[in-house]
Amino acid sequence: MLLFLMTLFIPLSEWTTETIDELRIRGELPLVFTTIKPYEYAVIKRYLKNVDVSKLTTTRKLLVTRLSMYYGGYSRPIFNLKVNTISDTTRSYFVWGGINYPSHNLGVDISLIAKFGKSNAFPVKTWHYPHGDTVVGIDLYRAYVSGRNGNLRVTVGRLPVRWGYGLLVSGSTIPYDLILLRYMRGAFSFVYLFAPLDQYVSADSLTPLLNRYFCAHRLDIALLEHKLILSLSEGILFARQDAMSALYYLNPVAIYRLAEYNAHYARKASGAYWFNDDLYWEVGITLYLKDTKLYFEWLLDDVGFVTDPYHPFIDDVLGAGPFAYILGVKRADILVDRTLWWLEYLRVNAYCYWHALPQNYFVCMGYPLAHRLGSDFDITSLTVVYHHSVWLDIKLSISFTRKGQTHLAMDELRPPRNCFLLGVPQKTLKLHIGGETFHIPWFVGGIDLSYSKIWNYGNKLGNDRSFWEASFYGEFRTGFYSL
Repeated sequence: MLLFLMTLFIPLSEWTTETIDELRIRGELPLVFTTIKPYEYAVIKRYLKNVDVSKLTTTRKLLVTRLSMYYGGYSRPIFNLKVNTISDTTRSYFVWGGINYPSHNLGVDISLIAKFGKSNAFPVKTWHYPHGDTVVGIDLYRAYVSGRNGNLRVTVGRLPVRWGYGLLVSGSTIPYDLILLRYMRGAFSFVYLFAPLDQYVSADSLTPLLNRYFCAHRLDIALLEHKLILSLSEGILFARQDAMSALYYLNPVAIYRLAEYNAHYARKASGAYWFNDDLYWEVGITLYLKDTKLYFEWLLDDVGFVTDPYHPFIDDVLGAGPFAYILGVKRADILVDRTLWWLEYLRVNAYCYWHALPQNYFVCMGYPLAHRLGSDFDITSLTVVYHHSVWLDIKLSISFTRKGQTHLAMDELRPPRNCFLLGVPQKTLKLHIGGETFHIPWFVGGIDLSYSKIWNYGNKLGNDRSFWEASFYGEFRTGFYSL
């Protein structure tokens, strides 16, 4: 049985991912391309095998020691059980886990998730609401088959995925059933994603007879001894009545704009079925300096393809057209040693992820295509992590979020073309303190406490509220890895 339960990927939310990223910032090189997640366990194996701990600085040694203790020991199958409880107005409880075994080239992972509560933080279509908006259900969180042949890895199944900084493929939405191809060679990385969306669209939708799909690919190029990473992504959300008209998008190296153009204009003249796809372009840059990471990413949602002559390309880019961007910096050891500081600004305009045509409409229980907040918002955040010891991290953060009145439902009135923070903006200030403990190798967990102050809740003027949140999360394991 263990042969069919060999895990390959580190969960997106696992502390290991953050540790690898910080080691990259501090000058270590456990992973060249930090733009594609989830990471593979084999990355940790190669790094721990070659690193000389005696030559590391204090903080690097702390992080590497934590990784070594967690992944050292005898190779045995492990049972993962993660518990997450939240006490606030949502009253949510999550439990997920599975039995797996470490592998490098071939693997299958099956993990279940169960939930009770009022939050839609991980909704699945098969879950039900026995009492009003209370969600009760159990479903597959991860269920994939993955194999490697040289520099190419192919993954088929259900898996949360994130690339770049979350503007196009965020990882904060539900895990999609997908086909994922990853090819890395030297200074180049190529990723292709295909995900059918029909199972996430209700049967009583506006266009139940169409088949919806999401395809995307991404190219990363590493320069200046891998200190500079340039990226280009393209994605398309499309719907078809027949399979033949969708074959072009199944080509991993296809340029989607060409297909959209030919179908929308050339085929229209021939009398073929008319359609117009929702196309995304994304460009990004990541720069690593001494103990510093700078990054910027820009998403264009059908910019320049609108036929309305009153809204040309330049107006969309310079105004409040359908685009989003994220700008951030991570810096190690400011004022205090063993700290990591993280400042970030994210803005998503009103028309991002807005599918004007019914056949392209996609929202699953409140989640749009990418970010969980949908569109028409911005977030400014500052986070500080202090590594007290191998066994303990302390985290402090403050964030300010503004959310416009723009919704994503097809029956809502469409906002003005160039707008940002439509109507009465909801504003949220959140203060957070938390601690994460590492009782390696059998338990990793933490406690979070936060206070939120909300103005104009629900985009209603003067509707203010505030509340405290407390959560506990823990991961229990019966075995441990030997890589």
